[in-house]
Amino acid sequence: GILNEEGRYPKFELTDPAICSKDKKKYRYGNADMGPRGIRNFCRTHKCNDFCKGLGLPHFGCKK
Repeated sequence: GILNEEGRYPKFELTDPAICSKDKKKYRYGNADMGPRGIRNFCRTHKCNDFCKGLGLPHFGCKK
């Protein structure tokens, strides 16, 4: 999801989930499967939040 802060009130919008495979075979799980590069990009940009905490997800090197 994304947090849209444009306008008067911020709102959280859910987006389509994407699965990224660990192997280098691109598009194994569809066009959004960016493989290892997608996993690295996610870890580089993800900021853990209340959703992560609520799901009991561990920190795995992403930004807190």
